[in-house]
Amino acid sequence: MTFVIFGPLKKKKISLRRLTYILVYSFSVIRFFLPHNC
Repeated sequence: MTFVIFGPLKKKKISLRRLTYILVYSFSVIRFFLPHNC
């Protein structure tokens, strides 16, 4: 998952909207797998 985030960042072709979407998606996945930490 980190490769998907840092890969485009190295190429500097990632948009702010796409970066925000990736962060929100990753956060949702973490909440989904760790519901007891909410």
